[in-house]
Amino acid sequence: GGGGGGGEAAIDWCRPSRLQRMVRVSSRDDLTDCGLARSGSDVPEALLAGQGDDSQRLLAAEEGDIGELRAIVEWSRSAAGPCTAGMGPVHASAFGVARAPSLLLLFALGFLAAAMLDGSQRSSLQASPLAAGPRGDASDAVAPSQEWLSTDEWRAVSDKPRAYVMMVYDVPNEQLGPFLWGAVALARSLNQFTAHRIVLLTNHKVFPGGEPLKERFAKLRVEVRKLQQLDMPSHTGLAQRAQVGFWKLQAWNLTDLERAVWLDVDSLVYRNMDWILDEREGMWAARDDWGCVGDVSKVHTSILALQPSSSDFQGLLVLAAEQPSLTVHEVIALYFAQRRVPIHLLSDLEAGFGRCLGSDVPSPYISPDGDKTNGLWSFPAFIHKSGGYASPEDGVNDNLCFSTHLSSQSYSLGDTGIAINVCQFHLVGEHWRALFCEATSEKFLRLTSPEIGGFCNDHCYFWGEGEGCTQVHRVEATPDFASYSVLQACQRTEDNKLIVPCRMP
Repeated sequence: GGGGGGGEAAIDWCRPSRLQRMVRVSSRDDLTDCGLARSGSDVPEALLAGQGDDSQRLLAAEEGDIGELRAIVEWSRSAAGPCTAGMGPVHASAFGVARAPSLLLLFALGFLAAAMLDGSQRSSLQASPLAAGPRGDASDAVAPSQEWLSTDEWRAVSDKPRAYVMMVYDVPNEQLGPFLWGAVALARSLNQFTAHRIVLLTNHKVFPGGEPLKERFAKLRVEVRKLQQLDMPSHTGLAQRAQVGFWKLQAWNLTDLERAVWLDVDSLVYRNMDWILDEREGMWAARDDWGCVGDVSKVHTSILALQPSSSDFQGLLVLAAEQPSLTVHEVIALYFAQRRVPIHLLSDLEAGFGRCLGSDVPSPYISPDGDKTNGLWSFPAFIHKSGGYASPEDGVNDNLCFSTHLSSQSYSLGDTGIAINVCQFHLVGEHWRALFCEATSEKFLRLTSPEIGGFCNDHCYFWGEGEGCTQVHRVEATPDFASYSVLQACQRTEDNKLIVPCRMP
């Protein structure tokens, strides 16, 4: 083939064993016409589609071939010069129309090579992501749908004895999904950022559509382990959901890990939290601030950093049996308080309830004059439950938007006949949906459940219409405040019991 320049930047265009990127260009005659190349012999063979045909050729771009990439860039930059030299605007425009395919392909090639060159140079100057942190500097920030760890880097991560741990248990022979779908979205939110392992404890073997759970979760880089169903005889009077909550104690029995962070699956990780595994020592937990008061000094274990220990596991089981009236949060707090092991509390900027979003949590984003910056600039990194009008014991209406239940999200506006999807008014409801739908798509899990099809269908979600849609009503984009602006005062007794439900006037 023809030469691509001289000196150190000379290119050997005919090395098919090293060719990696496909390009399609015009014939030699098209490139030489109007000065795109001084002669046919000056046109690199790798840029031709084989003496005038349109077959595909490959562009040499092996990692480290910086000299080649520079030569490609310089050749493509200089090629178009003679074509438009001396032309007026009209003639140049006409030429651009006539020769657009050749020029566009040529310019695209140059920009591709420049981008590859820039990426190669930048990566050679930076430390590996595992050393410098998951996101690196601002120029390396990735979109939520991108993967940032290479396979080799992930193998190194999977050998580290630190992990995020979550649990999914649904009653056998009943409809699967609520907690399993939460784990799917939570795993996707985690592997956007984390340089650590993700472990799922579960009794499931397949997804609702029959897909093998362990193999599919591996596509989200989640390690599936068998859930140990703990026998808690002193808690048999509790609702099953509360009983299962005590099974998180088995996190202390994962003694192959030197450090673990437990995460309840009805939660969302909003930004990188690897600091809790890498930088913080000791135990850390969220604050039990259901009332959104702020800076509450009570332990909530929806997120909990811990050091696994068989003796602590057995001790926690004994204390739970001795204190059946305590919640799992209270059992954990009491056990370590008795042993004078502190449980540090995460700040409200680090972990909080979804129902408290928008509360007056101090933001790190302060204007130059020291005043508070208006807007929502204090989202916690970890959000437990999306929120709703219900108590935490409700299980549905306290977590409306971290869920695929469109029927629960459909909210009727009094007697107006209008329904809205309340999660379209929620700050992170659509974010949870985007993570879930991406995770279940062809890119990752490739799941086929009808529930997913309806929830992830935009026409169903935003309009309440379409095949497989489980919305109760057609969804309105926004209420008509002319007829829905002030709720009628609810009639109550002196001890504040509701007599007449709140209705529209």
